[in-house]
Amino acid sequence: MYLATVTCYRDFPQILLQAESIQKFVEPCKHVIIVNQDNPDIDFYYRWLKPYYTKHELVIIPKISYFYPVKGLKTSLELIGTSVEWRIQQLQKLLLAYEFDDDYVLLDSKNFFVKPINIDYWENTNILGSGKLNRIDNWNSNCADRYRKILNVTDKLTLAPGTPFKIDRESLVSRCKKEELGYFLFAPEFDSSITSEFIFYSVLINDKIQKCKEWPAKDVAHVLWEDSIGRLQHDLDKVQRDPNVYVSGLHRDLLSLTTPEHHNMINSWLKFALGLENKIYPIPKDPEMSLHARKNASP
Repeated sequence: MYLATVTCYRDFPQILLQAESIQKFVEPCKHVIIVNQDNPDIDFYYRWLKPYYTKHELVIIPKISYFYPVKGLKTSLELIGTSVEWRIQQLQKLLLAYEFDDDYVLLDSKNFFVKPINIDYWENTNILGSGKLNRIDNWNSNCADRYRKILNVTDKLTLAPGTPFKIDRESLVSRCKKEELGYFLFAPEFDSSITSEFIFYSVLINDKIQKCKEWPAKDVAHVLWEDSIGRLQHDLDKVQRDPNVYVSGLHRDLLSLTTPEHHNMINSWLKFALGLENKIYPIPKDPEMSLHARKNASP
């Protein structure tokens, strides 16, 4: 089993923090990073990241080639996150199963570790995907229904779409041919609903989800979203105190609302509470990645 992150140039500061946290908190393992850019500067990434992998194996690869015409997809701002790059990133996360012969745990660029852990933690057969069920299906119900129709699944259970997210390689590659993956993954967009690599995978392994009676990893991650802005210090302290939380992250919508004072608070917490030297930086709202940016735009 290995860790995997699909990233892009915009998220480079967050990848530095992630790498440092892996060095500090994660037992030796392999970390595969896909730089989701055209003709990426892989040497640059190795130069900056390699110092953090004295105990771990670092593998950095360019975007995985795929025949599916992803760039032909529409980029309507009526949907959240319809930028072409985000769609390609969804595909890249699943294409890893066809490149490396092992299970893997997906991280987002924003994720970083906050306590010591061994990735064998995710070897538990009861940990499927994010390790917890999707209790609120409103925003992705059409997406899930489209996947169910294509894959001939009737059960409504899906996994919560969030990272860390464990991919059982054999379950994916044995149930979906590589050449079919693009069509299946992006099919909901043909009906103007949001696509999701996590919901697709959930429907694909639905029979395993139905059989699962234990959910040991349900509290492993605590990502701070924009609603944390008014209680930031409290939520940061909660991440540190909760013995079940090993992974955190700061969502870009939160980082678009923070002030310099908030960033001082976050970076002081990273340094003095977690012992990490890399910092978090503000991120402006991207109209292709955030519903709120569209709402706040001038008519």
